[in-house]
Amino acid sequence: MINWQLQQQTVAVVGGCGGIGRAVVKTCLDNQMRVAVLDLPRSIAENPVDARVELVIELDAAHKMDIEAGFAELAKHWPNLNHLVCLQGFTSSLAALENLTIDTWEEVMDVNLRSVWLCCKYAMPLLRQAEQASVVTVSSGIGTFGPAGYGSYAIAKGGLQTLTKILAREGAPCVRANGIAPGAVLTPFLGKGTGRGGQQGDAPERVNMEQYLKMVPAGYVATPQDIADPILFLMSNAARYMTGQILHINGGALMP
Repeated sequence: MINWQLQQQTVAVVGGCGGIGRAVVKTCLDNQMRVAVLDLPRSIAENPVDARVELVIELDAAHKMDIEAGFAELAKHWPNLNHLVCLQGFTSSLAALENLTIDTWEEVMDVNLRSVWLCCKYAMPLLRQAEQASVVTVSSGIGTFGPAGYGSYAIAKGGLQTLTKILAREGAPCVRANGIAPGAVLTPFLGKGTGRGGQQGDAPERVNMEQYLKMVPAGYVATPQDIADPILFLMSNAARYMTGQILHINGGALMP
């Protein structure tokens, strides 16, 4: 296990019951961090959190009031916060922009972009109270190269990368903000997603894995741990001089 020297620091993991989220939470706990998980009630019920997690808060990232209430609850227990990790997100079925419904566009934008802004908005006063604070957002390589059919998702994730850079400027020097942009990861997200009925082992609905692997110099599809470790790095003092950066973690499939 890598020792990131994050012992006893507090971290709120939004989406902590998802495939990557569970790996992040476990890695934080194994490094003796104090962890709060914020996620959909269904995700919490179907993926019970580790007993070492201090706080479990139900939150639907699609709803502003849920986010506001969730962080108000967090503040009652932790008046300061060292780290915020925003993992929430989903994508709809593939469709050209001209064929997207307004409802689908708005839902994808709400969860993937607006909710991260709101989480940061309500977390920032808590983060500013800590001696060492950071935000880690999770976008996607899709937000950089914009493949056809992923319109609303790609635009939201591209916006999230810009949001991260603005947070880095506005949070400085107290709060660092960095992001990661994964490629495909072996989680239920490749199907419906954890909060939408997806299960580990479901067949991917949007990615032809055989074709995808041909694009990956590393030769395999990422595991959740391949994503969790860089997130821990960005929170740690080893990344103390990094802010406003987007790490692309994709085995070399995308080299921007």
